[in-house]
Amino acid sequence: MADKEKLGYHKGALEALINEKIELSRLMKIVDSLIQRHSKSLEEMGVDVEKFIENVQRKREETAKKATEERKKASKTKEDFDLSDEELPEEF
Repeated sequence: MADKEKLGYHKGALEALINEKIELSRLMKIVDSLIQRHSKSLEEMGVDVEKFIENVQRKREETAKKATEERKKASKTKEDFDLSDEELPEEF
């Protein structure tokens, strides 16, 4: 790539990422606002919101841990594909 092409590529990528960051920030503000509204409503109904949030986070961590363990079991290692001890037919 020529220097001008590299410059344009990196500038374009940076601009796109900055715009994505701004949009993500906007979405986070909306989500935080909704969380606050629902938390307030639950508290008014007598729900221990902190305990509820802890339970949700714990369940999420357990689910993530199980998914990671399943991915590790399912992943193939180099040895799974090692055919070095196989003899190739003579035409190769």
